[in-house]
Amino acid sequence: MKLAGVAAKYTAKYFLGFLAVFICSVLVAAVAKGSIENYIVERAENGLREGMKTTGESIERMDLINQLIYGNKAFTTLVYSEETISREDVLQLRESNEALMKTAYISDFIPYMFILFRDNNLYLSSSQCSFDFDSYYGRFMKLDTGGEHVSTDAARIKEFFFESREEHRQFLSVASFDYTI
Repeated sequence: MKLAGVAAKYTAKYFLGFLAVFICSVLVAAVAKGSIENYIVERAENGLREGMKTTGESIERMDLINQLIYGNKAFTTLVYSEETISREDVLQLRESNEALMKTAYISDFIPYMFILFRDNNLYLSSSQCSFDFDSYYGRFMKLDTGGEHVSTDAARIKEFFFESREEHRQFLSVASFDYTI
């Protein structure tokens, strides 16, 4: 009897000790869970704020690029020129190309940019310019839109870009856009 009482006393002490440790462990785990959740939420919110800030800065830079390009008198002259190109337009083409190359330094989010004109064959890019899009770039440009393969035909490439603009689509879905050599 005496042995049973001693065993019950030790069992109760160990059980209460185990229960105290278990309850403390559950409380510590609950506090840790709350802290980890708060940390994850704060990191996600900071990432979202940083992403929104970066997106806002990118939009501001794109607006600045737009203003710089359309504020360039030589570029505006080229936009409204027709099929034939005068000697003065050649100089304006080069001046517009230099302005576009300088503009490319502002945009770290656009690795390559180019401008086509609807009413003439001029072509400007961040690295080169030409007055005959059809005979050079039309042959070496390969454009794949995913469903339709618009390759090596300058008229179809220009039609794709300007048709998309007429449909008021801001973003074009292009699977690949390569130069073929």
